[in-house]
Amino acid sequence: MTYRTHKGFTLLEMIVTITTLALLGMLLTPYLTLSVRAYNDNAATLGVVGELRYASERIVRELREIRRKPSSVSEYDIATPLSTTNIKFLRNDGETVTIEASPPQLNLRYQSVSSNDPFPLSASLQGLTFNYLQNDGIATAVGSDDVAYIEFEIQLVSNGQTYSQRSRVALRAQP
Repeated sequence: MTYRTHKGFTLLEMIVTITTLALLGMLLTPYLTLSVRAYNDNAATLGVVGELRYASERIVRELREIRRKPSSVSEYDIATPLSTTNIKFLRNDGETVTIEASPPQLNLRYQSVSSNDPFPLSASLQGLTFNYLQNDGIATAVGSDDVAYIEFEIQLVSNGQTYSQRSRVALRAQP
């Protein structure tokens, strides 16, 4: 009598294994999907926060360079009337700079650039507000002769979330 040894799986073993794997896949898929969605949301948030920080630091750097008028050292070279959404000024090097908000764009413009193309700081702008303050840091300035601080708030939006940052720049006292 000869006995044959069977190598392989029976049909019943294969059906049980495939069914078990299918059930595991159905149970784990929502967790994997949630993980991927959370990763994408966090990446988008970090991108917007980085964009917000960059735009804020760039605006602060530009505002610190506002020059005083050569004809009157008590005044800064800021275009009047003072606007709450845009600002135009002369830097110490004589360059005219415009910071303009036209949601969803936040742009810098330099007069020396021949085509006057904007330099984009953000493409997800919800709002930009400038406040001009006097020496006490509380009272609102009405002209370029009584401005001591410029405070601004940037609001960016991504995935229905609004991210904002407020900064205050003390204008330099040097003529």
